[in-house]
Amino acid sequence: MAVLVVFTLSLVAAHAQPAPTKPIELIYSHTSPAASGIGKMAKAWGDMIEQKSDGRVKFIYYWAGTLVPIPEQVKAIKTGTADVAQLGPLSIASYMPLSYSVPYLPFMGIPSMTAGTKIWWKLYNKFPAIKNEWADVKLLACRMMPPDQIHTTKKMVKLPADVKGMKLAISSALISKVITQQGGAATPIPPTDIAVSLSTNVVEGWVNHFPVAMIFGTIPSFKYHLVVGSNDYTGIDAGMDQLIVNKDTWNKLPADIKKIFEEASAWYQKETIKMDMTEIQKAMNVAREAKHTITYLTPEEVKLWADAAAPVHQEWITDNEAKGRPAKAIYEEYKKLIKKYQ
Repeated sequence: MAVLVVFTLSLVAAHAQPAPTKPIELIYSHTSPAASGIGKMAKAWGDMIEQKSDGRVKFIYYWAGTLVPIPEQVKAIKTGTADVAQLGPLSIASYMPLSYSVPYLPFMGIPSMTAGTKIWWKLYNKFPAIKNEWADVKLLACRMMPPDQIHTTKKMVKLPADVKGMKLAISSALISKVITQQGGAATPIPPTDIAVSLSTNVVEGWVNHFPVAMIFGTIPSFKYHLVVGSNDYTGIDAGMDQLIVNKDTWNKLPADIKKIFEEASAWYQKETIKMDMTEIQKAMNVAREAKHTITYLTPEEVKLWADAAAPVHQEWITDNEAKGRPAKAIYEEYKKLIKKYQ
């Protein structure tokens, strides 16, 4: 009888043990391949949150726009198709026009990715028109991506007049206008199609940054690279890389897990810039080993490009002011901050 009682109590005790807590599973949609530098950093961000939450959070990853197309990442977050998303420039073009276009104002003289990130956040905090663009999502991180340069196949583009008659794939509508005004033809082509477009002479150059040129296998197609500035980390313009969370998902997270997300996101901003600085050098080394010509502009030559871009800047101010956006004030503050960080 005693044995039976002990056995019965053991069964009761076993049944009384609490069931393991199911982790909070979050769908994470990313714009880049998992093997890319930015993909690896995103995974490190997710791993950090999973580990620091003791397994209470688990991410389910969808890479390279496989869950939703890259331009619809914001929509996916707002509708709950995804819980977390990494955004590239194309993801926010239709949803956050100021946040998208301000860093793409060409030839403003952004000193570095680190400075550009600080400047973006200062504009975000100063101007409600920018902050309100993110009201429907939780913005966790925003950092400046590598600066765009000009990569060409047939000749070196050094001065604005050199683009006359050339067909170039472009990174933004604003640089497209500069190229068009100088007599060139600017074509928006998805990065996935650039290699074929270069090999078939649909275009003879690409305005984008070195790491993306390497990721999509286009470095071997080029012979010439123009670095717009005095060092490898300055350039024409730059897109932004953001991490966002669905608002309802965020509000349901426990306070301690929210803190883990915020700490991991601060780490992500800083370390992803370091990663991209390394990726820039890797890509440039590939170009150097292939005996490509890499040219750096003098301050006087940069000014020629800035002068060529001035009408595009004024048009951007006029168009946005007409839509009720404080573009002139944002532009003047942007110029002031760039001068400060230079």
